[in-house]
Amino acid sequence: MKPFLPIAAAVLLCSSCMPVPFDLALSQGAAATSRMTRVNTSLITVKTGFDPSTRDFAFYPQILASGPDCSNGFVVSARDLSPQVTAVKEASPGTLNSYSGQSFFIANPDPYAPPYAAWPVQVGTSYFLGITFDALDPFNLSSYILLQGDPVAGTMTTVGGFSGPMASRILSDLGVGNAGVIGASVSAGDTAGTFKRVHWLGANTGVPGQYLEIAGQVSAAALVMSATPRGLFWADLSAFIPNGLTRCMYFYDEDPARLPNRSFASWWDTGKGGWVSYAWWEEPTTGSGVYFHKQLPIDHRLDALLSTGQLLSTEGSMARLYDRDGNLQASFPLGNLVYIGEEYVGGAARCYFSQCLIYDHTLHFNVYWIATDQLTTLVD
Repeated sequence: MKPFLPIAAAVLLCSSCMPVPFDLALSQGAAATSRMTRVNTSLITVKTGFDPSTRDFAFYPQILASGPDCSNGFVVSARDLSPQVTAVKEASPGTLNSYSGQSFFIANPDPYAPPYAAWPVQVGTSYFLGITFDALDPFNLSSYILLQGDPVAGTMTTVGGFSGPMASRILSDLGVGNAGVIGASVSAGDTAGTFKRVHWLGANTGVPGQYLEIAGQVSAAALVMSATPRGLFWADLSAFIPNGLTRCMYFYDEDPARLPNRSFASWWDTGKGGWVSYAWWEEPTTGSGVYFHKQLPIDHRLDALLSTGQLLSTEGSMARLYDRDGNLQASFPLGNLVYIGEEYVGGAARCYFSQCLIYDHTLHFNVYWIATDQLTTLVD
């Protein structure tokens, strides 16, 4: 990391005169933030108090046609086995107050993979998609919810009919009744930024080793599982996915410019005591049912597939960027930066990061972005 004085970092990150205590994670991420663009013009302060037993705070601004907007949004955190989503709205410039919240209990979280995932959705004011993963019973207990925050009414409600077990949604939309979702991800969607794509990997509850890849679209305040990118049939992936796997990080690259389209997954290998990652694809064309696979030289958890086709890991507060063959292209410390997603703004893809600062018993946030195709410039 290039030398960067913590005190200088605090001055750059906080426009007020309030002193910021030394924070090692803040210092570690200073080199990266110095090369990014901050979305909020002044430090965001959430005036409403918070439970000190909560952790892993991240701020997700609402997504408008013009891009992320920090005047409304959601604070996501975790307490014990429960992820929490708190809707916040602007009380005055730079100050947010919470007005509604929901908590979701996860009975059997995976000890290594994140037990939940979250994304803001551009379908209007303050929409939010959340997914929770149960590592023992993904068929009945892995669920999704689409929330809408209404800062005027002061309420956060479930968008009609768009919540429940993911397996039930697959049954209602596609007629498949035995798929337990073990991995899911959301991509940036289309270049205009009008919708996001969601991808689920379902394991056949009746036939070990068989998997179904499902794609959908989140737009117009709805979640529709409307496509199966490899066809509506079960694929035998038992050659490389271990029998009984109940949780993995899963991504599908649907860009027509990158043929053959690849799927990616990473999971914790108990025998190895570390992460393993695989890619698989069909040849000669998608839908052929003839699968090829390769293990990637990646031993860190995969957290995102970017619009560039690159794979991003943020494990251990360290960003690692790989190409589709698993070759490391860049790495840099994140410190207290949390990757919150990729968005299209003006037709160009950007990666967004949330930064939480806690002092004076108060939550403070910054939101940063960098063009996706410039991520490699953050290398030390």
